Amino acid sequence: MFAKTGKSIIRKIDPALILMILAFFLINYFGYSNHALFHFMAELVTVIISCSLFLFVWIMREKIENGYFSVIGIGLLFVSILDLFHILSFEGMAALSSISLDQSIYFWLAARLLQGLTFLIAPVCAGRTAKYRLAVLLYAAVSTLAGLFIYRFDLPAILNPDGNFSSIRLILELAISS
Repeated sequence: MFAKTGKSIIRKIDPALILMILAFFLINYFGYSNHALFHFMAELVTVIISCSLFLFVWIMREKIENGYFSVIGIGLLFVSILDLFHILSFEGMAALSSISLDQSIYFWLAARLLQGLTFLIAPVCAGRTAKYRLAVLLYAAVSTLAGLFIYRFDLPAILNPDGNFSSIRLILELAISS
């Protein structure tokens, strides 16, 4: 079949496919050998995607007349900031070593709560002109307050002494997903 055209099957393989397969095997390897690095890489992908969506919305803000996309883009930026605090304070990452594992999990929960609220508020803003300064100010205030609250106050423990998650986390996750 390939003898007629003179093309080999190797030339038909897309380089992007090879990179994706290589990335899959590397991520798999890191997942088995170093959980903290795997967790960091997986969470970092979500942060990069969220920031990319924000940048797209921010660059196109003059042409986007729908507040729905503006709220989603701005909200995802602040979700990614909370996610960054989560991954930098995760167990095994020495970037924010003064933060406990419970606080790291609370950052993750705060990011999921803000993400859920963003997708709940966005349809209300559909068809309206976005007020970017107000949205950025509100998201910055909520994110800052959540970060300070998590960092400063002694919140209930997420992990039991035996290493399992407490009922607090289950209740918070159910509340967020509802």
